[in-house]
Amino acid sequence: MRERVILALAVLVTAALAAAMAAAQTAPLKLPDIPNPKVAVEAPEIGKFGGTYIVSSISDPRTFNPVVAQETSSTSVTGAIFEGLVEQNYLTGEIEPALAESWTTSPDGRTWTFTLRQGIRWSDGAPLTIDDVVFSLEAVFTDGVQTTSRSAGGRSTTAGSPSAPTNPWGHSCG
Repeated sequence: MRERVILALAVLVTAALAAAMAAAQTAPLKLPDIPNPKVAVEAPEIGKFGGTYIVSSISDPRTFNPVVAQETSSTSVTGAIFEGLVEQNYLTGEIEPALAESWTTSPDGRTWTFTLRQGIRWSDGAPLTIDDVVFSLEAVFTDGVQTTSRSAGGRSTTAGSPSAPTNPWGHSCG
């Protein structure tokens, strides 16, 4: 009797392994007209100016200040309404221009010089200036401000002529 039970278990285990191996050799799931359902694609059309921006969230944002926003309820909103000098392409992972049209890095990698795009305006119509960028950087690097926007290095901020928004400015991190 015992031998029959062992033989039955061996047959069941062999059958289960054979079924699992056959299932593993099947073609991957393909969805019609969707080349890769796990990769986001560009929006089919560009939005329009004005209107209402709606974000679904399980809790209210704690802040609308992107310098101190650290939790998803805040960063999901601030990330959509504030722009940085550069941004990461979510498809390629490459760093691309945003508010800056170009930038250079010093040979030692500690100084970056950005050139602002011309014609950028705030929502009230006022032009973006080098002073606005310096203000934001100084807020990020103010001692005592808890932020994830800076590295652990030291700080030094210099700027070109405040009246010329396209002048490059540099930021040294230590």
